[in-house]
Amino acid sequence: MWTPGYFRTDLSTAADSTLVASTEPWEVIMALHPDEARQFERQRRQHLLSIAHPAVRTGPASELVLAADQFLITPSGRVVDEARTRASGDEVRTVIAGYHWFTDWGRDTMISLEGLTLTTGRHVEAGYILRTFGQYIRDGLIPNYFPDGKN
Repeated sequence: MWTPGYFRTDLSTAADSTLVASTEPWEVIMALHPDEARQFERQRRQHLLSIAHPAVRTGPASELVLAADQFLITPSGRVVDEARTRASGDEVRTVIAGYHWFTDWGRDTMISLEGLTLTTGRHVEAGYILRTFGQYIRDGLIPNYFPDGKN
């Protein structure tokens, strides 16, 4: 197995150690101290749980609410979608079907839409997703998938 490197730190009770892994630009990563970033992430997760259906706010179901978050994304590479949607005052959102191997797939998105957005209290994002796919309705059908980087 190929190993690109490793991380090493000496742990002690006298000092904090933080490892940040991100795809964000350095200016974004460095904008917050690691303690602030951790606090904001905790607040973000708490917010996701607070807007979810009461039955899924605690226990194993709450873990599913938090896990659902990773599948709701703003697609990249479809510039026309982004421009058209922003011009209408909306936002582009979609569901990654087979994260990270696939792009967004119509069938998988519509099957998972209720659990990923409605049960989790993310009704606005459900609307964004439906409108994103709605732009591509042809003869009453939505596309099954969007090729990477193409409209």
